[in-house]
Amino acid sequence: MMEQVTYNMLFRWFVGLSMDAAVWDVTVFTKNPERLVQDDIARASFQAVLAAPEVQPLLSSDHFSVDGTLLDAWASIKSFRPKDGSGKPPAQGRNDERDFHGEKRRNETHASTTDPDARLARKSNGQAAKLCYAGHVVMENRHGLVVSEATTLATGTAERDAGPAMMAPLARRGRTTLGADKNHDTQGFVAAMRKIGVTPHVAQHKRGRSSAIDGRTTRHAGYRVSQVIRKRIEEVFGWGKEVAGLRRMRLCGLARVGWVFTLRATAYNLVRLPEAGGSRGMGTASGSRRARCVVSSTAAASASKKTAHASEQERPDVATRREAWFETQPDPDPQRLVFIDETGASTKMARTRGRAPRGERCRAPVPHGHWKITTFTGALRLSGMTAPMVLDGPMNGAAFVAYVEQVLVCMAVTKQATGSPALC
Repeated sequence: MMEQVTYNMLFRWFVGLSMDAAVWDVTVFTKNPERLVQDDIARASFQAVLAAPEVQPLLSSDHFSVDGTLLDAWASIKSFRPKDGSGKPPAQGRNDERDFHGEKRRNETHASTTDPDARLARKSNGQAAKLCYAGHVVMENRHGLVVSEATTLATGTAERDAGPAMMAPLARRGRTTLGADKNHDTQGFVAAMRKIGVTPHVAQHKRGRSSAIDGRTTRHAGYRVSQVIRKRIEEVFGWGKEVAGLRRMRLCGLARVGWVFTLRATAYNLVRLPEAGGSRGMGTASGSRRARCVVSSTAAASASKKTAHASEQERPDVATRREAWFETQPDPDPQRLVFIDETGASTKMARTRGRAPRGERCRAPVPHGHWKITTFTGALRLSGMTAPMVLDGPMNGAAFVAYVEQVLVCMAVTKQATGSPALC
């Protein structure tokens, strides 16, 4: 590349060099990685994206989800050797053979000679143990943007230890909820969340052990919605590993791995923002008026959704009165008009059609216990579709209220320092 900059005018224009300016020495680039890590450029970029005026209205300040994932370290399992230097010495050659049978390898007694910060960990029972780091993110539930991230050593309690530290700056006492999986259903994590004023909506352990939360938390419809939306946090890790190269790190050391993870979280927000921006402005108000959202439910207007209409509408007197009534109705702002609808899909795992010899019934077995319905709810605005939600079960009044409050629009309006109202 440096050779190209020497004689290529396009490269010189791109980097801002004049035609007679001297080209840098190639050794300059060897100092840049350390400078980027020390100055924490990735964290500054992450915070700058969240602080942008276009992004602030998209963020929820009340409802979040947390989760973590393992990041494969740039180190071979063969480099995981005893710290005291004991054990069989490495064989000669680049790719020596090692026999681990009968050897107990622990993070307390062993360390990687390639990456000392990497820890031996496995995702679950029955899976292979690898040298890993742990990456953690906090996602806001309105548009699925990452609002906090952290990279730690892959210890057995890394997820539960990182959660309180990431949520402390985001907590608003008495209003904040945090969705999480069963790994966070411990007395210590729940107590730490409640200490900082966060309601823990963790998935309950129902087999083999007791849960740290009870019906006082799970009885609310908001808990059920949090458990549905929290699964969207897997999209962050899926995109990061399949697209952004987080499946295996290319750098060694906790500081460098954390820098890469923060940079990938920033990139995910930038990729996500065009989709989230379509629902901006919903529920906002101008001047000092409170936010309002005109909602119309097509299902409530016509339960049977038939196309036939009353024949009396064609009578001249009825048509005149209908026209007069329409003229007296206020014209809503199209930008603030939202249509909500839902559809359901049966997951009973049963075939609806089949073949049989003429004169005989078509019989087929159906799995027991799969008579369920999955409901998809969404909203349509002038700018396009927004606020999708998938519910494991039928829609009811409590779930609909939770959907409107936590997914569709934030009803509360706060005044910022400028005095203009903004979504909370």
